[in-house]
Amino acid sequence: MKSSKPLDVRLYRAVMYLYPPRFRREFTTQMAMDFEEERGESHGALAALWWQHGVDVAGSLVVQWLRTGWPVVIALAITWPIVILSAIAKYWRPVFFQLPPSSQDEEVLGLVMLVTVVLFIVIATVMFTLCFAIRPIRRPRRR
Repeated sequence: MKSSKPLDVRLYRAVMYLYPPRFRREFTTQMAMDFEEERGESHGALAALWWQHGVDVAGSLVVQWLRTGWPVVIALAITWPIVILSAIAKYWRPVFFQLPPSSQDEEVLGLVMLVTVVLFIVIATVMFTLCFAIRPIRRPRRR
């Protein structure tokens, strides 16, 4: 089945899927129609049209995803485990755990790496859950 839309229009519609779901449901149909209309009026100046819309899409993608709060949640979920594990490594390692003087023991080093990765995953999961639970819930405005 061949689509009747030109490739660049289909590509622009595909780029719309990069937007957050709520924004996409509300605005992408109109944005795609505007692009098709401007494409018809551009009279062959597709490069300029793509440049204009590319800059607009890049900027609005960043703004729309920042408005969802997800970048903050993800940043916190990644940053806090690193901070916590760094603090544990700096302050508690001399007290609770000593690596053998010759670091040739691969099993001990492998175990330390495994424990570190597991702790990172657990802390990241907890932080992601907490950040998700406390982020503000935006309800749609009634018209």
